[in-house]
Amino acid sequence: MKKKENVTPEPDEILEPAADSADVTAETEQEQIPPVPDSELETLREELKKQTDLLLRTAAEYENYRKRTKREREMFFADAKAITLTPLLPVFDSLDRAIETEASGLEDYKKGMEMVETQLRETLKHLGVEELGSVGEGFDPEKHNAVSHEEKDGAEENTIAQVLQKGYSIDGKILRHAVVSVYK
Repeated sequence: MKKKENVTPEPDEILEPAADSADVTAETEQEQIPPVPDSELETLREELKKQTDLLLRTAAEYENYRKRTKREREMFFADAKAITLTPLLPVFDSLDRAIETEASGLEDYKKGMEMVETQLRETLKHLGVEELGSVGEGFDPEKHNAVSHEEKDGAEENTIAQVLQKGYSIDGKILRHAVVSVYK
Protein backbone atom coordinates (compact mmCIF):
# COMPACT_ATOMS: atom_id res chain seq x y z
CA MET A 1 0.00 0.00 0.00
CA LYS A 2 1.33 3.39 -0.96
CA LYS A 3 1.34 6.24 1.42
CA LYS A 4 -0.55 9.31 0.15
CA GLU A 5 1.44 12.43 0.11
CA ASN A 6 -0.07 15.62 1.30
CA VAL A 7 0.45 17.94 -1.65
CA THR A 8 -0.13 21.65 -1.12
CA PRO A 9 -0.44 23.69 -4.30
CA GLU A 10 1.81 26.62 -4.83
CA PRO A 11 0.18 30.07 -4.36
CA ASP A 12 0.70 30.93 -8.02
CA GLU A 13 -1.21 27.86 -9.05
CA ILE A 14 -4.22 28.85 -6.93
CA LEU A 15 -4.49 32.39 -8.28
CA GLU A 16 -3.98 31.58 -11.92
CA PRO A 17 -6.78 29.64 -13.55
CA ALA A 18 -5.97 27.09 -16.15
CA ALA A 19 -5.93 28.38 -19.71
CA ASP A 20 -8.80 26.17 -20.74
CA SER A 21 -11.10 27.38 -17.94
CA ALA A 22 -10.44 31.05 -18.84
CA ASP A 23 -11.56 30.42 -22.38
CA VAL A 24 -14.73 28.70 -21.14
CA THR A 25 -15.49 31.54 -18.71
CA ALA A 26 -15.02 34.20 -21.38
CA GLU A 27 -17.27 32.31 -23.80
CA THR A 28 -19.96 31.87 -21.08
CA GLU A 29 -19.92 35.58 -20.25
CA GLN A 30 -20.28 36.50 -23.90
CA GLU A 31 -23.25 34.18 -24.25
CA GLN A 32 -24.96 35.57 -21.12
CA ILE A 33 -24.40 39.29 -21.66
CA PRO A 34 -24.43 40.36 -25.27
CA PRO A 35 -22.53 43.51 -26.07
CA VAL A 36 -24.74 46.62 -25.81
CA PRO A 37 -24.41 49.28 -28.49
CA ASP A 38 -23.58 52.76 -27.18
CA SER A 39 -26.88 54.23 -28.42
CA GLU A 40 -28.88 51.62 -26.51
CA LEU A 41 -26.72 52.19 -23.41
CA GLU A 42 -27.49 55.92 -23.58
CA THR A 43 -31.19 55.12 -23.92
CA LEU A 44 -31.03 52.91 -20.83
CA ARG A 45 -29.20 55.63 -18.89
CA GLU A 46 -31.88 58.16 -19.84
CA GLU A 47 -34.61 55.74 -18.78
CA LEU A 48 -32.85 55.18 -15.43
CA LYS A 49 -32.58 58.94 -14.96
CA LYS A 50 -36.32 59.36 -15.68
CA GLN A 51 -37.27 56.58 -13.25
CA THR A 52 -35.00 58.02 -10.54
CA ASP A 53 -36.56 61.45 -11.05
CA LEU A 54 -40.05 59.92 -10.87
CA LEU A 55 -39.17 58.12 -7.64
CA LEU A 56 -37.83 61.30 -6.04
CA ARG A 57 -40.90 63.28 -7.10
CA THR A 58 -43.22 60.61 -5.73
CA ALA A 59 -41.36 60.59 -2.41
CA ALA A 60 -41.59 64.39 -2.21
CA GLU A 61 -45.31 64.33 -3.04
CA TYR A 62 -45.92 61.76 -0.32
CA GLU A 63 -44.02 63.87 2.24
CA ASN A 64 -46.07 66.94 1.26
CA TYR A 65 -49.28 64.89 1.53
CA ARG A 66 -48.29 63.66 5.00
CA LYS A 67 -47.55 67.21 6.21
CA ARG A 68 -50.76 68.59 4.68
CA THR A 69 -52.98 65.94 6.28
CA LYS A 70 -51.29 66.53 9.65
CA ARG A 71 -52.03 70.27 9.37
CA GLU A 72 -55.62 69.58 8.31
CA ARG A 73 -56.13 67.19 11.22
CA GLU A 74 -54.81 69.80 13.68
CA MET A 75 -57.10 72.43 12.16
CA PHE A 76 -60.04 70.02 12.37
CA PHE A 77 -59.46 69.44 16.09
CA ALA A 78 -59.15 73.18 16.71
CA ASP A 79 -62.41 73.79 14.83
CA ALA A 80 -64.15 70.99 16.76
CA LYS A 81 -63.10 72.55 20.06
CA ALA A 82 -64.36 75.96 18.96
CA ILE A 83 -67.68 74.53 17.75
CA THR A 84 -68.13 72.73 21.06
CA LEU A 85 -67.15 75.56 23.38
CA THR A 86 -68.89 78.46 21.62
CA PRO A 87 -72.42 77.43 22.73
CA LEU A 88 -71.17 77.11 26.33
CA LEU A 89 -70.01 80.72 26.54
CA PRO A 90 -73.50 82.15 27.26
CA VAL A 91 -73.82 79.71 30.17
CA PHE A 92 -70.59 81.03 31.65
CA ASP A 93 -71.86 84.58 31.12
CA SER A 94 -75.01 83.69 33.07
CA LEU A 95 -72.92 82.22 35.88
CA ASP A 96 -70.82 85.39 36.05
CA ARG A 97 -73.98 87.55 36.24
CA ALA A 98 -75.44 85.28 38.95
CA ILE A 99 -72.27 85.56 41.05
CA GLU A 100 -72.06 89.36 40.66
CA THR A 101 -75.77 90.01 41.32
CA GLU A 102 -76.86 90.72 44.84
CA ALA A 103 -79.84 88.48 45.36
CA SER A 104 -82.58 89.72 47.62
CA GLY A 105 -82.80 86.28 49.17
CA LEU A 106 -81.83 82.68 48.97
CA GLU A 107 -84.93 81.85 46.92
CA ASP A 108 -83.96 84.33 44.17
CA TYR A 109 -80.41 83.00 44.10
CA LYS A 110 -81.67 79.41 43.86
CA LYS A 111 -84.04 80.36 41.04
CA GLY A 112 -81.18 82.01 39.13
CA MET A 113 -78.97 78.92 39.54
CA GLU A 114 -81.80 76.70 38.30
CA MET A 115 -82.15 78.92 35.22
CA VAL A 116 -78.40 78.61 34.53
CA GLU A 117 -78.62 74.82 34.99
CA THR A 118 -81.51 74.66 32.51
CA GLN A 119 -79.52 76.76 30.06
CA LEU A 120 -76.54 74.43 30.41
CA ARG A 121 -78.69 71.30 29.94
CA GLU A 122 -80.23 72.77 26.78
CA THR A 123 -76.79 73.64 25.43
CA LEU A 124 -75.49 70.13 26.09
CA LYS A 125 -78.60 68.65 24.49
CA HIS A 126 -78.04 70.87 21.44
CA LEU A 127 -74.47 69.50 21.22
CA GLY A 128 -75.84 65.93 21.26
CA VAL A 129 -74.97 65.08 24.87
CA GLU A 130 -77.46 62.75 26.57
CA GLU A 131 -77.84 62.15 30.29
CA LEU A 132 -77.58 58.57 31.53
CA GLY A 133 -79.23 57.12 34.59
CA SER A 134 -82.58 57.93 36.11
CA VAL A 135 -84.49 56.43 39.01
CA GLY A 136 -86.67 53.50 37.91
CA GLU A 137 -84.67 52.83 34.76
CA GLY A 138 -83.30 49.32 34.21
CA PHE A 139 -79.65 48.79 35.15
CA ASP A 140 -77.32 48.51 32.15
CA PRO A 141 -73.65 47.77 32.92
CA GLU A 142 -72.67 49.43 29.63
CA LYS A 143 -74.08 52.76 30.84
CA HIS A 144 -74.19 52.50 34.63
CA ASN A 145 -71.76 51.75 37.43
CA ALA A 146 -73.54 50.18 40.43
CA VAL A 147 -71.79 50.99 43.70
CA SER A 148 -74.44 49.67 46.10
CA HIS A 149 -77.55 47.52 46.33
CA GLU A 150 -80.76 48.31 48.15
CA GLU A 151 -83.62 46.12 49.22
CA LYS A 152 -87.22 47.24 48.95
CA ASP A 153 -90.37 45.18 48.94
CA GLY A 154 -92.15 45.30 45.60
CA ALA A 155 -89.21 46.91 43.79
CA GLU A 156 -88.20 45.32 40.52
CA GLU A 157 -84.77 43.67 40.58
CA ASN A 158 -81.91 45.41 38.71
CA THR A 159 -83.74 48.73 38.67
CA ILE A 160 -81.97 51.97 39.55
CA ALA A 161 -82.95 53.04 43.06
CA GLN A 162 -80.83 56.17 43.31
CA VAL A 163 -78.55 58.16 40.97
CA LEU A 164 -75.44 59.24 42.85
CA GLN A 165 -73.77 60.85 39.82
CA LYS A 166 -75.30 61.31 36.38
CA GLY A 167 -73.61 59.83 33.37
CA TYR A 168 -73.32 61.34 29.91
CA SER A 169 -72.92 60.09 26.36
CA ILE A 170 -72.54 61.68 22.96
CA ASP A 171 -73.42 59.89 19.74
CA GLY A 172 -73.49 56.56 21.58
CA LYS A 173 -70.03 57.05 23.09
CA ILE A 174 -69.97 57.06 26.89
CA LEU A 175 -68.36 60.20 28.28
CA ARG A 176 -68.97 59.15 31.88
CA HIS A 177 -70.87 56.21 33.35
CA ALA A 178 -73.73 56.98 35.73
CA VAL A 179 -72.95 56.01 39.34
CA VAL A 180 -76.08 54.36 40.73
CA SER A 181 -77.56 52.30 43.53
CA VAL A 182 -79.61 49.31 42.35
CA TYR A 183 -82.48 47.33 43.85
CA LYS A 184 -81.65 43.68 44.35
